[in-house]
Amino acid sequence: IFLPMANGAECLNGLINMRATVCLNESAAFPFANCLADDEQELRSDADEQLLLNVHFTEPVHVSSLQFAATGEEAPTAIKLFVNMPDMGFDDAESEMPTHELSLEGEMLVRLPPLKFKSVHN
Repeated sequence: IFLPMANGAECLNGLINMRATVCLNESAAFPFANCLADDEQELRSDADEQLLLNVHFTEPVHVSSLQFAATGEEAPTAIKLFVNMPDMGFDDAESEMPTHELSLEGEMLVRLPPLKFKSVHN
């Protein structure tokens, strides 16, 4: 489960442009929209262990933290974050330098470097 949060105070889910947002490799039974719900629904891949989320916002936002709840054997352990790179594909994710990388362990609130996540469009 992936929930964008602004320092625990303001949830940015309402500013996500769902029509423009794309999740590559998402399972039809466990789509991206599931992870925005508060009822512990899951986002899963339908192909392999990789998912690529290209989340578009309706306006530029400052993302100060991300809340993750990833448990079980299939939970992700490595996350790469890219800022303002629309239409990104898996090849881009492998070849481009991420804005931030993190290791994921279960449920975590991850604080992000403030200057790197200002004026985020996607």
